[in-house]
Amino acid sequence: MDPLLFPRDGHGPYRVLRGFAKGLVDRFHAACADPEAAQLASLARILGQVRGTAFGVEHGLQGNEGLQAFREKVPLRGDAAWHPWLQRIEAGEGRVLTRSRVRALVQTSGTTGASKLLPVTAPWAKVVAEGQALWRLGLVRD
Repeated sequence: MDPLLFPRDGHGPYRVLRGFAKGLVDRFHAACADPEAAQLASLARILGQVRGTAFGVEHGLQGNEGLQAFREKVPLRGDAAWHPWLQRIEAGEGRVLTRSRVRALVQTSGTTGASKLLPVTAPWAKVVAEGQALWRLGLVRD
């Protein structure tokens, strides 16, 4: 490709937009360089939100478990096993799955089966927004 048309760091508008998201882009590249560390850090953030919740108490989670301890304490389960937890949230109970306030329950499209409810919290909304921002930035770049 012509380096004048497609400079290595992207074209002008991309570079401007990337400048506004520099911290996010740098964190993304660091996560890509060491995905295992990034995934363990994500698990630690999630488990920090579980400490003291109904789910955390029932499963003996203190919020500082590593991956192996988490796997031992929380069995794999299908979505039907989550229904009782989600029904408690839907009924207005707090601190069921997370210490963060649930802002809404979003219904999925049911692509792989029946639609499901996903609790929306501020930390989850931030992660989703950051992923969408990176996607849009890549779209502009490409």
